[in-house]
Amino acid sequence: PGGDLACAAGVAVVPRGAGGALPPGWQILEGTHPEPDEHSVAAGAAVLALARNLGDADVLLALLSGGASALAEQPILPLPDFVATIRAVMAAGAPIDEINAVRSSLSAIKAGRLALASVAPVMTLAVSDVLGDPLAVIGSGPTVGPWLASPGGAVDDGTAARRVRAKEILSRLGLPIPPALTGEAPSRTATRNDHAAIIAPMASAGRTAVEALRARGIAATLLEAPMSGEVEDVA
Repeated sequence: PGGDLACAAGVAVVPRGAGGALPPGWQILEGTHPEPDEHSVAAGAAVLALARNLGDADVLLALLSGGASALAEQPILPLPDFVATIRAVMAAGAPIDEINAVRSSLSAIKAGRLALASVAPVMTLAVSDVLGDPLAVIGSGPTVGPWLASPGGAVDDGTAARRVRAKEILSRLGLPIPPALTGEAPSRTATRNDHAAIIAPMASAGRTAVEALRARGIAATLLEAPMSGEVEDVA
């Protein structure tokens, strides 16, 4: 009433041992990183249940940071097979956007699918750990989809294109394609009024680290130009 906002319920998913006090109505769950385990799956189920239980008069506030890709998960294939596939992509030296592209295609809550599970509009605030701060890559973008560029308009939800890209990545790396990705995904549209913003770009972590080092008398320089590739090549 009167424009006041209240957070009625929430789920916080954190790395094991990183829990803390939360407001009434919240639950805290632990997951693992960089590979999900059964705790991550339980956390993913809790987040999904929360999203599904909201009404269109509610707002889902998603606070997202790096690590969410593994901390909360709902794989569409058996967990051991999911972990083996992602582990193989990592071992092949794929960049983070390709790792998360494959991960998203095998998840029921990534690449915007958590948002699609809710009738409530979603506001995503993200802390980036990815070069260039692409919202869709941070935490594999559980609440981020193509509809963000066209609020209120019907757009393709990206499922079919995402499956094609995942299969292309796996094939290029010489890795088997899981049965869950065989065949063509149906083309579907979504109409949503979600919003998303980066509240802490990746560069802010670098600046903070430099300031902390200098405060301790350690000479430090921030290299502004992004670098990526094999450690032996860029170090």
